[in-house]
Amino acid sequence: MIDRHETGRNKIEDCEERLNIEFNNLCYYPSGKKVRTLTQKPILKNICGRFLSGRLTALVGPSGAGKTSLINVLSGFITTGVTGSVKINGRDRNVQKFRKKLCYITQEFAILHLLTTRETLMIAADLKLNADIGKLKKNEMVNEILALLGLEKVMNTPVGKLSGGEKKRLSIGLELLTNPPVMFFDEPTSGLDSFSSLQVISHLKSLAEGGRTVVCSIHQPSSRLFQMFDDMYLIAEGQCLYNGPISDLTSVFKEAGFLCPNFYNRADFAIEVASGQRGNNTDKLIAKFNSEESGPLEYEQNGDNEETVTCRAELK
Repeated sequence: MIDRHETGRNKIEDCEERLNIEFNNLCYYPSGKKVRTLTQKPILKNICGRFLSGRLTALVGPSGAGKTSLINVLSGFITTGVTGSVKINGRDRNVQKFRKKLCYITQEFAILHLLTTRETLMIAADLKLNADIGKLKKNEMVNEILALLGLEKVMNTPVGKLSGGEKKRLSIGLELLTNPPVMFFDEPTSGLDSFSSLQVISHLKSLAEGGRTVVCSIHQPSSRLFQMFDDMYLIAEGQCLYNGPISDLTSVFKEAGFLCPNFYNRADFAIEVASGQRGNNTDKLIAKFNSEESGPLEYEQNGDNEETVTCRAELK
C-alpha cells in the first residue's frame, strides 16, 4: 500500500477548485409529490448539514436511514420530489453545472473484464478528456493515477482477475481523470476485507487532503477505519443526529445524554444511538443539527483574494 504522505503532491492529487456543500431543510418525497399525506412520507425530513473541502466525511446510519437518498439528492441525480436548498460555496446550486464537477461511484460499477487495468484507464482518458490533449499527456496522467492508487503492479492484469479492492481503486481512477472537486461514494468498502477496505479509505483520505470534498456512506466501519475520517454525518430516519468532526462525537453525545463506554467503537456507538438501542431521546440532537441556525457557513476573503470557508457551528 502506498503511503499517501510519501507520494507527495502532484497534479492528479491536488484539486484547484474547492467546493463546500451546504444544505438546509431538505425533504425528499420518493413519489415526486411534495405534499405530506397519511401515505406519503418523505425519506429526508427537513435535513440540514455541510460537507467541507479538504475533509473526508463518513456518512453513517442504520439501514434505510436515507444515506443513499441524501447522496442522490445532493449530487443532482434526483431532482423530482425534492424541496429545500443546496448551496455550493454559499451560492445556490446550479444542478447542471454542479454535476459536471463531481463524480458519484455507486456500489455496483460496470468495467469490461477482458481489458487490462491500463487499457481501461487509457480508453477512459480518450473518452473523457478533450481532444486537444495529446497521447503523451494522457499516458502521463494514467501513469500518475496508477502510482497514486497503487495499481502499478497490476496495470497489465485483466480487470476480471483483479481483487475487489483493486477494482474499487480502479473505479476511483476512472473518475480522477477529470480531477473532480467533489467525490461521492456509496459503500466503497462493501464486500471488501479489512485490509482492502483500509487501502481504499487511505486513498480517499489522500484525495481529500488534495482539496477535494470526499463523502462516502459506510456501513459499520472498524475503529481503525473510522479514525481515518475527518468528519461524520449521522443520519437516522431521514434526520441528522450529528454533523461534525469525529473527535467531538463523544462529547456532543454526552451533552445529549448518551455516554459512550470506554474503548468502545465510536461508529458502532453512533449507529446504536441512531437505531434507538441507546434510548429514544434523540430530540436534542435532532434539534441541534437539523436547523439553519445550527451554524451556516461563512465565507471570507483572505489576503490573496481567495474565498475561504469558516464553520460557525455552535452546539447549543
